[in-house]
Amino acid sequence: MKIAISAMGKDLDSMLDVRFGRCNYFVIYDTEEEKFSLLGKIPYDDTVMKSKNELVPIIYYRDSKASKAMRQLWEKLCEKISLIGGEL
Repeated sequence: MKIAISAMGKDLDSMLDVRFGRCNYFVIYDTEEEKFSLLGKIPYDDTVMKSKNELVPIIYYRDSKASKAMRQLWEKLCEKISLIGGEL
């Protein structure tokens, strides 16, 4: 089984990030192989604060760097944990 863990940093000593949907990094742990892998970082841009203030998900701002990175990470995450079509 593969588990997605939200993290504040890019190494295994990093703190857990309680903001799963807005975390800085995703770490994948494979329980069968007992291995970790890092998926990437979500960059901060002006639309991040705008989405927080307006209570709108960042992915609605399709042209922002953060939104594009989040979509790419979601696709990688779905691939890594074997989700088909990005659906839970």
